[in-house]
Amino acid sequence: MIKRAGLSWANLSFRAVLSVFLIGLIFLLGGVLLSVILFLGWHDFIKALLDPDSLFSIKLTAVAVTISTILAIIVGVPAAYCLSRYRIPLAPLVDTIIDLPLVLPSLIAGIALLIFFQTGSGHFIENHILEFVQQPPGIVLAIFFATVSLGVRSMKAAFDNVDRRYEQVARTLGCSERQTFFKISLPLARNGLIAAAVLTWSKSLGEFGAILMFVGATRGKTDVLPIAVFLNMTTGRISAGMALTVVLLIIAAGSLLIFKRLGGKAQLA
Repeated sequence: MIKRAGLSWANLSFRAVLSVFLIGLIFLLGGVLLSVILFLGWHDFIKALLDPDSLFSIKLTAVAVTISTILAIIVGVPAAYCLSRYRIPLAPLVDTIIDLPLVLPSLIAGIALLIFFQTGSGHFIENHILEFVQQPPGIVLAIFFATVSLGVRSMKAAFDNVDRRYEQVARTLGCSERQTFFKISLPLARNGLIAAAVLTWSKSLGEFGAILMFVGATRGKTDVLPIAVFLNMTTGRISAGMALTVVLLIIAAGSLLIFKRLGGKAQLA
């Protein structure tokens, strides 16, 4: 009995120490974020948010982020399925190339895009297909380049969680690989894929460095929300900058809640 009491007290003490660190972290993060939200009064927040420049930034961000996320889904779903289901030649090299944008500073991603468009292929695209450098379409490309790897990895995790026995049964019943993919794998991975899309979309909201380097920071042209916050804070428009910061915080929090609700919690592990 004495030994058990000692062990119980040791466990209680250990949990108390762990709880102190957890509570401290919550207070630190929560306090900082709450101070941002409470910085502006409700009246000042609405006034700054309804400013024409702020409304333009919100609309531009919504369009650019949504288009880049759609492109990430179109590219990411087949790529993720290949990574999850097939043995790929030079797999370590392929994984490294796909994961590299995840660890690169976003400024470097923007510089890499600038360098690419100085090559022959880049000049051809600019002259005959679509202009990207210093132009609004470049926002979509910069966001896509910086976030598509996250989408692919999250979508791969969704396919990894699908029991392959269902696919094997479908194949034994005469389904082709294409039919198995569309009728079995895709429906079973649906929630995970939606969660991955939400995560990619929310991550795209905060993209700053790649956009700044590739398309610049021009008010009324390329000022998505992070760029608009940067411009407002550096030109003394503190209220407008803080209002857009709160918008980003609210959207990010909502996106994370949706992501976890759809079963994306496992993908963050």
